[in-house]
Amino acid sequence: MAVLSNYPNVSQLSAKVNPLFDCVPSAIVDGLEYLTGQHIDIDAMVTACYGPNWHGATSASRYVEFCAQHGVRLYPIDGDNAALVADLHQQIQAGHPCLLTEPDVYAPAHPDWSHVLSVYGETPGTLTARDPFSTHDVEHSDAEWAGILEYREIWVMEALIVELSIDMAAHLFRQLDANHWQSIATGRILQFGLLNDYKANGAASLDYLGDVISPEIVQANGDVAQFYASGARLWQKSTGKVLPFDLLGQAGQDILRQLLSVPAPAPEVPQEHADMLQIKEIVAKY
Repeated sequence: MAVLSNYPNVSQLSAKVNPLFDCVPSAIVDGLEYLTGQHIDIDAMVTACYGPNWHGATSASRYVEFCAQHGVRLYPIDGDNAALVADLHQQIQAGHPCLLTEPDVYAPAHPDWSHVLSVYGETPGTLTARDPFSTHDVEHSDAEWAGILEYREIWVMEALIVELSIDMAAHLFRQLDANHWQSIATGRILQFGLLNDYKANGAASLDYLGDVISPEIVQANGDVAQFYASGARLWQKSTGKVLPFDLLGQAGQDILRQLLSVPAPAPEVPQEHADMLQIKEIVAKY
């Protein structure tokens, strides 16, 4: 179960210029305010994207640049309705507000009109959306949502990540060159794919991984693991991707057993041998 806590509840009827048709920008404002903590004025947002005194419906696609300017990526996912419902569950679990379109229940005389809601909660088998017209929550089962979703499309909102620079991490690292950072405290090197992953996750790397405490551990298949103050990462040679793994979870335990089953290097490379012993001591803490 996942609910975006303290989710905003902006009413489209609070707009002064186009309130009856501002469901899209109102739902987007909910997501923007949740992700950024910034207050966004609906009328100012519509004016920025459509010009002053706009009257009528609007499209999520016209707000993509506005959202980016406020540090949020707004993008569509297309597919069949059942798949989109599953996507909504995954996105909410990841902390990403979403927009969905349903028939306009407030305009029975216009069966071709649609209405946009902001999805912010999920449990197994259900999704909860905020209705910007009534400001009430709407909850349906997955099957019910799949039956009313329109246009085979949802829109996702997620905070843009600012790549970590050496200036942002200068309390932990010194930059040796474009591909190598060195820990000030441990002397360990963070390089290439693992460094790129560390930078790509922005300030979250500093908050949730911290300093690098081990050398790279190269496995027989070419994969590379490295340990941090809080966690570990594995670079996969076959895919070029970096995977986090929970040291206490089953997958993490499997990886650790595989790492520690690698024979210690021959005596003629004593530094590597010492490094392996140090890693075993680190692992023993978890």
